[in-house]
Amino acid sequence: CRGGGPRRGWEKAAVASGGRVYVGNLGTGAGKGELERAFSYYGPLRTVWIARNPPGFAFVEFEDPRDAEDAVLGLDGKYVHA
Repeated sequence: CRGGGPRRGWEKAAVASGGRVYVGNLGTGAGKGELERAFSYYGPLRTVWIARNPPGFAFVEFEDPRDAEDAVLGLDGKYVHA
């Protein structure tokens, strides 16, 4: 995303067993729907959990671990509008 306004990015740490993806470098206003839209492109999700205290990270769990791997490859280092 280019242009005015703040940006939030995410970084992956790893795909854990069971298809869970760590999402880091989130701003305090990160929304569940925003993450669901971005990650569900790669496959059905089980859960999206966003940390609130302390903020800044989330976990997205896929039904199929292969979809989690695809999401990491496709979204690593990407930015999303706040």
